[in-house]
Amino acid sequence: MALSAYVLLRAVPGKVFDVVKEAKKIPGVKSADAVSGPIDAVLHVSSGNIKTLGKLVNEKIQKIDGVRSTMTCLIA
Repeated sequence: MALSAYVLLRAVPGKVFDVVKEAKKIPGVKSADAVSGPIDAVLHVSSGNIKTLGKLVNEKIQKIDGVRSTMTCLIA
């Protein structure tokens, strides 16, 4: 059973569209959209388990140039 989550992302000013474009290229990222408000982008991600989800966020998404911070919200 796959584990799904929303990753709420804050980007460096002026970089949100570049971050979203790069995030869409990462396997496991189902969608990535820039949004308005205190969060700059919302990513819908899927992974096999909590360990691989952590690696996806920590080793792939957070390494994108322009990512300031992330918050991962598991989908029940």
